[in-house]
Amino acid sequence: MLFEDRLLNYIKKHEGVRPKTYKDSLGIPTVGVGFNLHRPDARDIFKILGIDYDAVLKGREVLTMDQVNKLLQDDLKACTDDLRVLFKDWDTRPDEFKLVLVDMRFQLGGKGLRNFKNTLKYLTKKQYKEAGDNMRKSLAYTQTPKRWDENIQLLANIK
Repeated sequence: MLFEDRLLNYIKKHEGVRPKTYKDSLGIPTVGVGFNLHRPDARDIFKILGIDYDAVLKGREVLTMDQVNKLLQDDLKACTDDLRVLFKDWDTRPDEFKLVLVDMRFQLGGKGLRNFKNTLKYLTKKQYKEAGDNMRKSLAYTQTPKRWDENIQLLANIK
């Protein structure tokens, strides 16, 4: 399986896929695979894709799977571009590392990920076990422990 397909499936498994608008755990209108409809660029993105933002926001229109996947692919590209800034050796890192980091960046956002200063230090030094141990101490871990345990396990298996 290509890495891109593996990544899409990994994020979908953790986030879920909902082509109709729903409210996330914080009450934010969301659609597709964790696409925040209140983010500043949402209306512009929908316009570019030919999607009626207001109809989706109000639950009158449901996204197609092609639209869901396009939104996700664009978000994953933004995550990966940001991670290349954090990790200059991104392209040479193992796929498991990339899956975990994209998943963290997708869930936490760029600012949230950067708050994991000690974890990022361990990851930069390729100290994957220590990074995983540190991740267990986070609020995010207590909120979605199954997701984080899977990420920690992937890191632990990197040789």
